[in-house]
Amino acid sequence: RRKKPLVIAITGSRGKTVMKRILGELLASHYRVQTNPRSYNTEIGLPLAVLNVEIEPRSIVSVLQTLARAAWTALFSSQPLDVLVLEFGIRQRGDMHKLLRTVQPNIAIISTLTPSYSSDVELLHTLQAEIRTLGDTVGSSCHFLLDGDDPLLEEIAASLPTPPLLLRRADWSATENGHGLVLYSHTNGHAYPVTRELIGDSERTSVQAAVLLAERWTELSQADIRRFLAPEIVQ
Repeated sequence: RRKKPLVIAITGSRGKTVMKRILGELLASHYRVQTNPRSYNTEIGLPLAVLNVEIEPRSIVSVLQTLARAAWTALFSSQPLDVLVLEFGIRQRGDMHKLLRTVQPNIAIISTLTPSYSSDVELLHTLQAEIRTLGDTVGSSCHFLLDGDDPLLEEIAASLPTPPLLLRRADWSATENGHGLVLYSHTNGHAYPVTRELIGDSERTSVQAAVLLAERWTELSQADIRRFLAPEIVQ
């Protein structure tokens, strides 16, 4: 409340930590950015992430020291903060409601809901319900980006309070010479050469989310984005 940063929440089943890292890297070129340490994304961990402290529960003394640092940060810290990037972990009913009691995002990125390790129908329904809770709670004050290729998110996309930006694998293509990739942005029609190494779908989706977010809701220039995607070409 004191610092009023832009709050970006990342939720879903897979790729949250990768996306947090890549978003932090791009935005830090222009803004003062804080990302949550480790994977502090539960009802207890999220307040610690907001206050940028890590807890070591090995002894009561270390716990008390952590709480003291958290209290000092909340009340007295004067370090500027422009952007806060947080993970929201959801596994069971009610998780999202508990997380939103701590902080409500200005931008929400919803990564793949379909788990890679489970076909539990009840779990999938729970994940969908928690994303609906997010949309119903934050309302039109929040902007959304989501995985447009995930069938679990298709019906949710239509029910969100604001039309989401969709992250689609079809927006990627190989360069003509086969060295590197091209990312097409459907927000402004630009095609960005991408030469940085990307490992797997999670990193591609994360880079795509970072670029669309930067174009739409930040003051980063095209040169900033191109330098992030292909530093040797821009230089």
